[in-house]
Parts: sequence; C-alpha cells; structure tokens
Amino acid sequence: MASEVDICNAALIRVGDKTISALSASGNREARLCFLRYPMVRDALVSAHPWNFAQKRDRLARLSAAPTFDYSYAYQLPADCLRVIGIDDTISDWRVEGRTVVTDLSEVYALYLAKITDTTLMPPYFVDALGLALAVELAYALKPSASFVEGLIKERELKLARARAMDAQEGYPERLEHEDDWLNSRRTSGTVRYAETS
Repeated sequence: MASEVDICNAALIRVGDKTISALSASGNREARLCFLRYPMVRDALVSAHPWNFAQKRDRLARLSAAPTFDYSYAYQLPADCLRVIGIDDTISDWRVEGRTVVTDLSEVYALYLAKITDTTLMPPYFVDALGLALAVELAYALKPSASFVEGLIKERELKLARARAMDAQEGYPERLEHEDDWLNSRRTSGTVRYAETS
C-alpha cells in the first residue's frame, strides 16, 4: 500500500519535480510543501464525498450545557469527525454548530466522515485521486504555468469522477455521484437523514 511519502512523490512526479524521502518542515522546498499541503488536501478530499472507507458510526456524548435557544440538547462531535453525514432519526430537526450537534433528540447516533491518516485504509482509487489533487496544489507553487495547472485540474476531475463511481459500487446503487444531489437526498432503504446544504 502507498505511504504518505509515496502519495507525495506521485504528485511531485506528475508535476515534474524531484521526489522526497520524508515530509519535513525543515527539509527542501518539495518536502516543506508536501508537509504543509498534504494533510489539508487529504482532509478536504475526504470531506467532499461520502467515501465508504472514511465513514464511521458513533453514539454522541451529550454536553451538560444546553443550547441557549431553539434546541434542547447539544452533543459533542468525535475528535476525528470531519463532516456529519446524517443521524439515525428521519423526522427530528438537527444541525451542526461548531464541534457540536444541536437537536431536541435525547439521544443521537451519527454517521460521519472521519479524519483518516492511515494510508493503508485508503482504497487504491482514492490514493490515485489524492495524488493528483495534491499535484494540482503543488503545481501552483512549483510550476507557474497556468496552462499546465489547468491541464492538471481537468485530469483531477476525471480521476475524482472515476473514484466516486467506483466507491458507489460498494454501497447502495441509488447513491448519487454528485455531492450536492447526494447531500439533499434521502436514503430510501435506511433510516439515515442527510444534512442539507446551506
């Protein structure tokens, strides 16, 4: 399986730059850029789609302090939560505020996208898309050519579309590939209610 350094090197090779042996804040320019950008690009990519490998389910801990108005309870999000996909109630109102979920429900079970740092948990199609997404970010710093960056962006979108399609084959067939449509949908064969876009 690919390591963080492998993913960064795939991105650097795609940009046409030299590879690194480690992500380091004190290394050469390439190592510093990867050290700074890799975690951000990884988390943004995980958050942008309901990847199967990043989904977790948990019972949320209720906080002692209730919201000042509108809702009866506040629940703490797990430390590794990047984005809440839904909760196990199809009727009650709820929303994410900061690092909490506010609602009138006396108990909350949440489905969420988790921060995944272990690359061995990432399927090959995601690793491939992540490498290209990182290449786009690095290209802005390493390759000032606008046309080169535009080409990478188009390639990234194709890779992401393929990765989303492959990921969808591991779940319900009615899962939609486009994030906005997916976020506004309701899973007809389960009890999870999805968060709506603002």
